[in-house]
Amino acid sequence: MAYIAKRTSGIKVGALLLAISQFKSAAAAEPAAAVGDKTITYQTLEQHVKGELIKLEHERYEILRTGLYDIIGEHLVSLAAEAKDQTPEQFLASEVEAKAEPPDADLVQEVYDSNKQHFADTPGEEAMKEVTEYLVEQSRQKRYREVTASLETKYVPQINLLPPVMDVGS
Repeated sequence: MAYIAKRTSGIKVGALLLAISQFKSAAAAEPAAAVGDKTITYQTLEQHVKGELIKLEHERYEILRTGLYDIIGEHLVSLAAEAKDQTPEQFLASEVEAKAEPPDADLVQEVYDSNKQHFADTPGEEAMKEVTEYLVEQSRQKRYREVTASLETKYVPQINLLPPVMDVGS
């Protein structure tokens, strides 16, 4: 019985893919514009802007991938917090905030010295505070990535998001 259901499901997917490809073919032949007696089809238009569409599709994928990993990170933190009988905020405070390494004075000075032009209108002490806050935030982000990477090995998210496929035949 399961075999029949899988086979039927495969047939349905195949039919759906065939219908989509026929729809795309029909849509590609549709006119996007006409100039005099010349018709510009969607296919011609897409070929004309193919490079831009590839960039756009890649950008879309990167946005989706970043958002997906943000959501996965939140879920991983929630699972880990629940396992420790904590709220996600408590978990982050103990595992990220408390364990993020504060920057040493030499690093703060080095970053300040290499970016003095950005602090031309900022008093020295205030500029050093801004650099320190920036470095602390970098440390927190690094620690968060370490924690979520560790949690990924424990909870193993299944990721089905695929990168865009480029048609190199045309």
